Amino acid sequence: MRGGWVYIMSNRYRGTLYIGVTSHIAGRSFQHRDKTGSDFCRRYDLTRLVYADFAETSADAIAREKAMKKWRRAWKIEYRSRQSELARPVRDPQRRSRRRSGIPAFAGMTGTGAVNSRTV
Repeated sequence: MRGGWVYIMSNRYRGTLYIGVTSHIAGRSFQHRDKTGSDFCRRYDLTRLVYADFAETSADAIAREKAMKKWRRAWKIEYRSRQSELARPVRDPQRRSRRRSGIPAFAGMTGTGAVNSRTV
C-alpha cells in the first residue's frame, strides 16, 4: 500500500489553517496555489504549504489528519513551529560569511561595466 502526506496550508503567519491528506504532495500543493485544490483554500486564499509529514500508509495519514483536525488552533501553530525549527539546516560555526569578513558579496565578480562609472 502506498503512503500518504498530511499537510497544512496557510495564507499568512498565524492565518487561516487547512489540514489535508494526499498521496502526491507536490501536485496537491500546486493545485492549492492554482486555486483548484479545494473550495475552502480558494475562499481563504490558502497558498502556502507550511507543514508536510509523510506516513507509511494512507490509513495512517488519514488517522493523523483526523487527529490533527481535533487539536486546538494554538496546538497546531505550536506543533508546526516546533517542527520547522527542527527542520532548519544547521550552520557550520567554522564557516565565515563574506559579509562578516568585510568582503562584499559581489567581490571578484566581473560585469559588463563598472557600477560607479561616469562618462566625462
